[in-house]
Amino acid sequence: MNLIVIEKSGVVSSTSGDTRILYNGLPETLADGLRMAAGSRVLLKQGTNFELAATDGSVQTYNAETENEQTSGGDDAQAATDDIAALQQAIEEGQDPTQNQEAPAAGQPAGGSGSNGFITLGRTASETIATAGFDTTTFGDTLDFANEGGFAPSQRDANTDLIQSDNTPGPTPTGPTATLTGPTSIKEGETSTDFTVTLSQTAPVGSIVTLEYSYVGGADSSDIVQQATAEIGSDGLTATFTIAVNSDTLVEINEGFSVAVTGITDSQGADVFSTLNLNDASVLVGIEDDSDNQPDIVTVTLTGPDSVIEGETTSEYTITLSEPVPAGGIIATLTYQYINASGEDITEVIEVPFTAGSTTATFTIDTIDDVFAEPGLPPSSPGEKFVVLVSGITYKDTGDDVFEGLNLTDANQITAIIDEPTPDEVLVSMTGPDTVVEGETTTNYTVSIPETAQTDVTVNFTYTGTATDGTDYTSVGSITIPAGQTSQTFTISTLADTIVEDTEDFTITISSVSGGGFEAIGINTASDDVTTNITNSTIEPVLVSIEGPVLLLRVKPQLTTLLALLRLHSHQLPLPLPIQALQPMARTIRVSHPSSFLLVSKAQTSPLIR
Repeated sequence: MNLIVIEKSGVVSSTSGDTRILYNGLPETLADGLRMAAGSRVLLKQGTNFELAATDGSVQTYNAETENEQTSGGDDAQAATDDIAALQQAIEEGQDPTQNQEAPAAGQPAGGSGSNGFITLGRTASETIATAGFDTTTFGDTLDFANEGGFAPSQRDANTDLIQSDNTPGPTPTGPTATLTGPTSIKEGETSTDFTVTLSQTAPVGSIVTLEYSYVGGADSSDIVQQATAEIGSDGLTATFTIAVNSDTLVEINEGFSVAVTGITDSQGADVFSTLNLNDASVLVGIEDDSDNQPDIVTVTLTGPDSVIEGETTSEYTITLSEPVPAGGIIATLTYQYINASGEDITEVIEVPFTAGSTTATFTIDTIDDVFAEPGLPPSSPGEKFVVLVSGITYKDTGDDVFEGLNLTDANQITAIIDEPTPDEVLVSMTGPDTVVEGETTTNYTVSIPETAQTDVTVNFTYTGTATDGTDYTSVGSITIPAGQTSQTFTISTLADTIVEDTEDFTITISSVSGGGFEAIGINTASDDVTTNITNSTIEPVLVSIEGPVLLLRVKPQLTTLLALLRLHSHQLPLPLPIQALQPMARTIRVSHPSSFLLVSKAQTSPLIR
């Protein structure tokens, strides 16, 4: 056997083992729904255990091995149980137990460690036992009487008020039953219909029904007007009461409460019945939002900075509610609108957490540095502007609304992103070919920028070098990089002439740039020019032979224009050739009267034409 003390008031939710117990000194059946008050003492047999659903929401587990007040075992426990039964029987028969105690045996002090010990009666003197024929309220706080084999002194507690029994539980109680019926839901802001307490045995008219409350789903005592008691009516069998539910701003998600009968007492607070079955004396009630009423509105405001320097973090934004949030992981949800900014200009914050019971939450926003000018809209109001808005207050885990309704009129803030004092500069670069053959067109020159242009970029050029613009090549004065692009290309055409020359060159240099919509645009001096060499065409040598008075030149068929030098030893003389008289595929050029140009003998000839 083991004596335990109930730590928290609650209702038995599960049991196992022997269901016969002593509860505060009286026989009781351990069953689901049995209510137990904090501080009550329970005597369990070995192997018996139960769980108690406490009113604070916790679950308490008790068993015969629970460390608490221990009992003596064997014959001592049996003797204690016998004396308890005799004492209870005497009281119910109208006897005064204080007058019927045995005197201790000679030489053995009462209350010592000898055969005469003491046990303590579970009822206090403030309780009235109706069937007793004498005044039981005049007893002292406890009744001590001699008992063979009672509690050993080392096992007694000065405040012990439960009597230990042996392994044979007493009879199942035959006392009256109290039941409670009533509504299972009440709308917020309304008063319930009647709850009714019904007794199976009459009680004195005006007896007091004591009530106890517990809460579920986040509800608490602020949600209802608790009725602590009800009064037994003229029939002696029933008592009625109502409960009012307070209106609040919160959405009721599975909120509720339990109301339970804990006892029936007289006007002095004494129990009317020695035992009372309360297994069916509780009702679980849900709290509902009233759809017939307009929702209770919570006002949400958002304040924050009017501007922020690009690339920096804003000062704090503050969300303020007109009502505190409950516990349960509450967040504010944010959305964004852009006036002349975009989502690439900031790092959006989507959720802002609230601390339970608070009315404010704060956050900041990081801005992203870029190279583009923030012109402002209108231009008199500089900076790229975005709007941050509060869209809802919800439970983070479920997404359910916290409040019945929200006023979001002032739950927004416009912030402008201002360019930093030292602007970011975009630099223009150029690449191009090193050479071009005279008379041909160059490959591409490319002008580029590292960022996409917001508007057209204009690039101007100047030319220098040994080649002459208009004679050796045709210059390009400027090009445009279109908006939305990062580069543009162009080519230079060279001009062929009739003179064999050394290599000529020209240099193209970026002289100025403008546009693009950047904070600043400039020239990359490390790659702002390109020098291109103009080279002469290379003609493969052809043989020259003299046949009598005729000079024969064997040439490639693709030659259509030629001004050649006939090279004899170290002398060079111009030799005009009548190419216009040739057929396109001619291989032999016949020149009449070569002696009019140059007297050449076969022995002297070793010519090349280039």
